Amino acid sequence: MNLGYDSGVKAVVRNIAPVARKLSHWWLGLGLLVLPWVWDLNQVIAFEVPRVIVFRLWVVILLGLLLLQWRLIKIVRIKYVLLWVGVIILASLSDFDKAFAGNYYREDGLGTQIMLAALAVSVGLSGVAPLWLLRFQLLASLLVSLGVLLLWSFPILGLITPASFWWSDGSIGLAFGNPHFLAGYLTVSLALVVSMGAMIKKKWLWMTLALLHLLAIGLTQSFLFLGLGLVILLWRWVRVSKVRWFAWGLTGLFCVVFLVWVFRPTKTFDAESRARMWRRGAIAWTQKPFFGWGWAHYDKAVESVIWPYPVRFDIYTDKAHSSLMEAMVATGLVGLIAYTLLWWSSLRQLIFLAKKQVDYSPWLMGGVAFLLASQLNVISIMTEILGWMVVGFGLIPYKKA
Repeated sequence: MNLGYDSGVKAVVRNIAPVARKLSHWWLGLGLLVLPWVWDLNQVIAFEVPRVIVFRLWVVILLGLLLLQWRLIKIVRIKYVLLWVGVIILASLSDFDKAFAGNYYREDGLGTQIMLAALAVSVGLSGVAPLWLLRFQLLASLLVSLGVLLLWSFPILGLITPASFWWSDGSIGLAFGNPHFLAGYLTVSLALVVSMGAMIKKKWLWMTLALLHLLAIGLTQSFLFLGLGLVILLWRWVRVSKVRWFAWGLTGLFCVVFLVWVFRPTKTFDAESRARMWRRGAIAWTQKPFFGWGWAHYDKAVESVIWPYPVRFDIYTDKAHSSLMEAMVATGLVGLIAYTLLWWSSLRQLIFLAKKQVDYSPWLMGGVAFLLASQLNVISIMTEILGWMVVGFGLIPYKKA
């Protein structure tokens, strides 16, 4: 009897693993479709915080599905992910409670960072095909783009416009609340779409998808992201025409224009300028250069900086508006090195994988777009998800390609 029972349990375990694997793939795709539309207008922070809470639940269930398929799991390269998580925890020990909870407006603390790292590892371990997730993301960003265009048409059609989805200047945030959050998400999504040019046979369909994304970015009135979107389109064009030096030249030109815009002289003092935010961050970093101020402590770091002359009306700054500056101030030089190694390793691996399988190429382009977009402004958890999925595909060993 015991032998029969044991063999029955083994059979169940053996049969449940492939089912759990397939479910995990669908669960990943379903999250990409649903999460952009999560909000709760009854909450003080109606958009980003509810989405982060649902994101965490999504990852927890995904981890449960991974446990059920442990027999099928193959080893992935997670040393740089573990290094990054270890460094941000170590850097945050002096004020762990705030670091774990994160900023009030974002819930972006260690808990969320660990979940993002878990998502990356899950993508690598689950064996999900890059094209599978790409299709879900393409549909998700297409629906968001169409939602932006539909919302823009409401006043024209004389329909009641949901005030929560607009800013007073007319820029559209849709279910992201903040138009810049939406623009960052659509810009990275645009990079994925543009990179699928060789994979979509009907070129008019590909061009229509790209145009819809670009129009939606324009309606957010986030002109830095719109500029990056145009660079992505041009970059794709010059790559197809095999003038690669021109592609890199365009990217470099965009970076130069961006830096000139950041550090441009202004007639009046601008407390919210990137130049001032980054100068305060750099000065704060010199006070704690090795392990930084701790995760989600950018506000505390910049408040410690005494500006050379009095500022009557200052602003509260809880983010650096640059992922590299954020890493440097929050986790110091050690954390910046760990973050750089994480992305260098992931992109290098994706370059190799893309040479052997074209399905990885869009995620490589998405990773580059994510790194550029995350230097322009604060980004949403949805954009973070796309970035960490890129990291997840970069965890796949060479021999598994």
